Amino acid sequence: MMRSSAARLKQGRPPFGVQLKIVDDDGRAQPHDGKSMGELLVRGPWIVSGYFNDAEASAAAVDKDGWFHTGDVATIDPDGYMQITDRRKDVIKSGGEWISSIDLENAAVAHDDVAEAAVIAVPHPRWGERPLLIVAPRPDRQPGS
Repeated sequence: MMRSSAARLKQGRPPFGVQLKIVDDDGRAQPHDGKSMGELLVRGPWIVSGYFNDAEASAAAVDKDGWFHTGDVATIDPDGYMQITDRRKDVIKSGGEWISSIDLENAAVAHDDVAEAAVIAVPHPRWGERPLLIVAPRPDRQPGS
C-alpha cells in the first residue's frame, strides 16, 4: 500500500510489539487524531525498563505500567503514524496549549526576508508563557516592513 506524501514526512508507525501513546501534562491520554499533541510514551518488550545503576532516573523515566517517557512532544494520527513536533523541554506552554518552537521557527525561516529564526518562551502574567520570535534578516532585507 502506498503511503501518502503527508505520512512520509512523519517518523512512522511503531514496530511489532511496541505501543505508543501521547499524554497531556496531567498524564491523560490524548486522541490519535493527528492534531492533539502530548508527551510521547512508549512501551514494549525491547523498550528500556530503566537506567543502569540509577534508580532515581529510572523512576522518573518509566512509570509503574512500563511506559517510558521519551521527553518528545508528538502527535499520532488515526492510522498510527507518529510525528515528533518538539522536545518537551523546548515546548512553550501558553494558556494550557503546547506551542512548538520548531514549528514557529520553520514558519519564520520560510519567509523570503528571514535568514535565521529562534523562538524562546517569555513569562506572561495571564498565559504562563508566550513565544518570542527573534529573527536575523537576510542581507539588505527587512522582514515585516
